[in-house]
Amino acid sequence: MAKIEKEKIKNFAREHKIAMYSAKMVLKDKWTLEYAKSLEKPIYNKGVAWLLNARKNKILLAFKLFNKGCIRGHIVRVRKYNNLIESKGKLKYIEKIQTAYITKNKDYRFLRKYSSIDPFVKDLREVPAYKPSDRKEIDFSVVKKGNPVMVTLYTGEVFEGIVGWETDFEFELKLDVDVSIIVLKHAIWDVIDLASYEFPKIPKEEYRKNSRSYKRNFQNNRRRTNKRF
Repeated sequence: MAKIEKEKIKNFAREHKIAMYSAKMVLKDKWTLEYAKSLEKPIYNKGVAWLLNARKNKILLAFKLFNKGCIRGHIVRVRKYNNLIESKGKLKYIEKIQTAYITKNKDYRFLRKYSSIDPFVKDLREVPAYKPSDRKEIDFSVVKKGNPVMVTLYTGEVFEGIVGWETDFEFELKLDVDVSIIVLKHAIWDVIDLASYEFPKIPKEEYRKNSRSYKRNFQNNRRRTNKRF
């Protein structure tokens, strides 16, 4: 099949309000337009609501990925299998299957205070299988609202906290009074029920100054690079 011009793909994507990759697959007759449009509409749940609220309030988020570290950005569009974000003036699709957890950037900067590392899991450098049927079996029955748990992620990070809410795909893990992360269930290596958990209430004064400084630098850089869009 002849190569499709990028401008044609861009126009098709804009006309039907779908992603560039989706437009490319439709024009190559590999996907139907109906299927491509279905990817633009995620199943509405608590996780989607959390992301939409972050977009509405222009909250800078941190996406912890398995192989690319942490990417920071603002939500532009919430899709079924990925999220479109603006990071440093550039638009990027963050695949959900490559994401371990999401949190507010102001909280990510000091998550080390709330986590430990499992060296065995970290050294394995494994990532969850793409197909749910091929993934490690996990007992998610302990992941329910108000239950204290300890989770070990494929990244090797270990967190303890209280489940705030949960869906079929992710859940909120409260680490402190006002600190939480959104854990994607496919990112879990193991989860254990805890007898109890008390919020440590770690002082954040030393981080607030750094957080404000980082946010100011990020926004300045965003304004400079955003002129290209």
